[in-house]
Amino acid sequence: SVIDPTSDKLILAGSFSNLSRKNRVDNVTGLLNKYEFEKAAKDLIQKGVNFQIMLVNIDDFSRINAIFDRNFGDDVLRINAQYIQNVLSSAIGVYRLDSDSFGIIFDNSTREEITVIYEMLRSHFSIQQTLKNRKYFFTISAGCATFDENCENFCQIYKNAHTALEYAKKHGKNKLIFFSAQFSNMKLRELELAEYLRESIENNFKNFEVFTQPQVDAKTGKLKGGEALLRWHCEKYGAVIPSEFIPILEETNLISPVGRWVFETAIKQLKIWVSYLPDFQISINVSYLQLFDANFVDFIKQTVEENEVNFDNIVIELTESRFVTDKELLKNTFIELRQLGINIAMDDFGVGYSSLEILKEIPADIVKIDKAFVKNIRNSSFDMAFVKFVVDLCHNIGIKVCLEGVEELEEMVAVSDINLDFIQGYLFGKPINDTDFETSHF
Repeated sequence: SVIDPTSDKLILAGSFSNLSRKNRVDNVTGLLNKYEFEKAAKDLIQKGVNFQIMLVNIDDFSRINAIFDRNFGDDVLRINAQYIQNVLSSAIGVYRLDSDSFGIIFDNSTREEITVIYEMLRSHFSIQQTLKNRKYFFTISAGCATFDENCENFCQIYKNAHTALEYAKKHGKNKLIFFSAQFSNMKLRELELAEYLRESIENNFKNFEVFTQPQVDAKTGKLKGGEALLRWHCEKYGAVIPSEFIPILEETNLISPVGRWVFETAIKQLKIWVSYLPDFQISINVSYLQLFDANFVDFIKQTVEENEVNFDNIVIELTESRFVTDKELLKNTFIELRQLGINIAMDDFGVGYSSLEILKEIPADIVKIDKAFVKNIRNSSFDMAFVKFVVDLCHNIGIKVCLEGVEELEEMVAVSDINLDFIQGYLFGKPINDTDFETSHF
């Protein structure tokens, strides 16, 4: 604003915009935002009607941003938000929540009706999509909850839907889960396990143990190494499977001290076993979160040198799905590890969305083909062709291949002529403690 010197009048210069609209709409997708989502749900609560909310999350969306870039990721969100909105009835509200999540409000729909809509979405996203001549792929997980007499307010129904979504994400993804009261008990168990884990760590890693599963030469069947696998016994719940307690360790930032303990324990055992078999290699799983520790490589170097073992007797394993978390960080860390002489293995190969592209950008020394391709390999031409393809490709670029999950002699016979380097599975031994491993294999 300025004063007009000729008339002493106040002049307003500028422009007006619809701020109320701007504050209601997500600027990436054009959908109403999370504040409108909450407002719409609270309005229904005030009217006293039953309704449902479904939280939809794109599984591992960070991969798309990592493989391409954030601008492309925003375009993907925009296009697919439009698709979701078009699929749904105009009577149903669709909202952009945080990051890669959407909220949908159903006006007293049945489970069957909601499931049909989710299946339409899942079917659409079950095939590779193309945008700007680039191909991408993702799946979607969803959690749904109903506002009824068991709910007190918006926070409660949102919490219930989010709990169901968490369950879907932790149990395979790419599925819809309806909230059940049992999930509250599961959440309580998770919180309790976190406290028991913390107690175990503070008590010098009490109740933790490292088991080892043998890995054999595919041609001779002779022992060539083993994979160190973490086990934990909870004082209240007994033996807890790794797929349950390791995510808790990662979510609570406890994975770093446990990961270091596992590495130190495995290296100390390696020092004993190389005296029996000089070429024995120990494979040690590393959480991607450990790679963000600036002292990670220095810790490994110091631990190995203190125990006076060779670096080339060590394999660091990282799950394939984590190879795109921060590609530059991985590249730099892997370069440092290789300079020491340590081998890098890509675990669970083949179950991710971009395995070959990752292998091209961040090559490994060993590829471990996921056990999912072994289960039906005697009857599945696809599984057999995939394993053969991976072996040929890897060998052409100097990468060795280990096949996981071989449990039956017939499976071993089926893959005996495809030139694998290593085999791992129950046929050659289950994970066992160090004493039993030593007795059984040396």
